[in-house]
Amino acid sequence: GGALWWPSVARPSPVAASWLDQLVAQAVGLDPLLRARCRAWALLSRGMVGWRPDRGGDVGPLRSASSESTELEKAEFRLLEDVVRSGEEAGVQWAQVKRPLRAVEKIVRSHGGDPSMVLDLCR
Repeated sequence: GGALWWPSVARPSPVAASWLDQLVAQAVGLDPLLRARCRAWALLSRGMVGWRPDRGGDVGPLRSASSESTELEKAEFRLLEDVVRSGEEAGVQWAQVKRPLRAVEKIVRSHGGDPSMVLDLCR
């Protein structure tokens, strides 16, 4: 077979996001894709994940960093493949999208008021 031909598509020039709400909306949309990629990498590399038996499902994409670190401290680390095999994947402590309030603090304190400098909304 021959090579596939794809028409060139004009892409707009990159523009820095100037509004935090744009960035948060993008982060919430990208979070499931990043999580799926991290899950695949963890399975391929025999990676470990934070896991809590009392987790009981996802709490949504936005959580405070302090509650996330407190929950992770209570977690044990297990091989993801073992968690999947046992059907206990709901207990995995995946990272959450940074809360908008925390992002505002970071923009003001560290980035001179420039939202486009916040690079870690998805973690």
